[in-house]
Amino acid sequence: MNADIISRLGDMPDAVYEESDFGLIGNKWKKSLIYAGCYLAFTVAVLAYTMLIRNKVMTIATGALLGCIAILLWGMKISPIRLMRRYLYEIHSGLTKHTSGRVVFFSEDITPREGIECFQVILNVGEKDDPKDERLFYWNASMKRPQCEKGGVVSITSHGNDIIGFAVVL
Repeated sequence: MNADIISRLGDMPDAVYEESDFGLIGNKWKKSLIYAGCYLAFTVAVLAYTMLIRNKVMTIATGALLGCIAILLWGMKISPIRLMRRYLYEIHSGLTKHTSGRVVFFSEDITPREGIECFQVILNVGEKDDPKDERLFYWNASMKRPQCEKGGVVSITSHGNDIIGFAVVL
C-alpha cells in the first residue's frame, strides 16, 4: 500500500508530502508500538507482583496509577501518531481536485481537524471578491508554511479540503 501512495506522489510535482514523510511516520508508529508493548509488560509484571504478595490496597493503587499513566500516554504520544499516519494514507488514496484562485486568508491560528493541527486557507476562485466564490482548505501545521501573500494566485491540489499540493502561480 505504501508503494502505491509513493508512486502517486511522483505524479504530483507540487506535492506537499514526500516519500520521507511516510517513512518517518511509519518509524514513529513502530517505535510507539514497541514502547506501548514494554509499558504493558511492565504493568502486568507490577500488578502480578502486587497480587503475588497479596496486598489488596497496593494492587488497587498500582492498577489505578498505571491505568491513568496508560491513558495519558495514549492521548499524548500514541494517538497523535496514529491519527497522522491515518491522515497521510487517507489523503493519498482517493479523488483529488485542482483549484486555482487568489488567497483571501491564510490563518495564523491553529485549528484542530480530525486530530491534526491545521491552518485555514481561503481561496477566492471567482473574478471578483464575491464571498460565494470562496473555498476553504486546510494546511497541515506540521508542514512548513508556503511563501504566499494575500491576493497572490495559487494552485492547490486537495483531497477533500486537505491540501496535498501547493504551487504559487503569481
